[in-house]
Amino acid sequence: MKIDRILSNNAVLAITDKGEECVVLGKGIGFGKKTGDCVDEALIESRFLKTQEDLSAFFADILAEIPPVYLAVTEKIVAMARDALNIDLQDTLFIALSDHINFAVLRHQKGMEIKNPLLWEIRRFYPEEYAVGQRALQLINDTLKLDLPEDEIGFITLHIVNAAGENNMQNVMTGTEIVKNMLNIVKYDLNISWDEHNLNYQRFITHLKFFTQRLLSRDFVAHQQESLYDDIDRRLAQSWGCALKLSGWVKQNYQHTLTYDEIAFLAIHIERLRKDSVFR
Repeated sequence: MKIDRILSNNAVLAITDKGEECVVLGKGIGFGKKTGDCVDEALIESRFLKTQEDLSAFFADILAEIPPVYLAVTEKIVAMARDALNIDLQDTLFIALSDHINFAVLRHQKGMEIKNPLLWEIRRFYPEEYAVGQRALQLINDTLKLDLPEDEIGFITLHIVNAAGENNMQNVMTGTEIVKNMLNIVKYDLNISWDEHNLNYQRFITHLKFFTQRLLSRDFVAHQQESLYDDIDRRLAQSWGCALKLSGWVKQNYQHTLTYDEIAFLAIHIERLRKDSVFR
């Protein structure tokens, strides 16, 4: 394995014998070295294989500014997330999360705490990812001897959610806000409350997550066959009316008219939720 670029005394970009590019971490691993030198295998504490070629320069520039201990913590968090969630995560999670941890620590040291306005919603809508975020924050605080606030769990969770899909971070945050607002419309329009552990509630949340992805990408379902939902506006009159209010809210705030299919899907989910809820 040979050094391709020195990031710091304790981190280098290296090329493996198979021609793969990776970040190698270890105390003193870059000290006194130059491009083309062999990596001292005995000094390697951890490594991270990079598979996306277009990230090369950006990847190196960011990591060069981050203390190696933060990179090592990030690597453990990424591995933890992959194991706990049993999903593939984009390589960009390592970059984005290590960069976030670096700035979170800097802010904390300067007394600049940033509140996460969506923390409650993130915990409700992404419980599995949030659980990983809790463990991640504990690992960060224990390793770095810090006391970063609970708000960081939400930010870490959003990074994981972002890396698990094809959305960017802004879309993930916008989507979470949309789900929050749509749930509030349903709750106050039907004057109900619900059990968040109820299966139909969880199904509705899942539907809304995918709905927001379609909304933000403008890729809606449209069968062009209203007979598939024959008389649904009459049979599910209350839920249909609520779905129409959601449609109006979407048009007002996101300038898009929902298809008949999308409104019908919403009405069906709302009806299931309504039947399982408690009227206030």
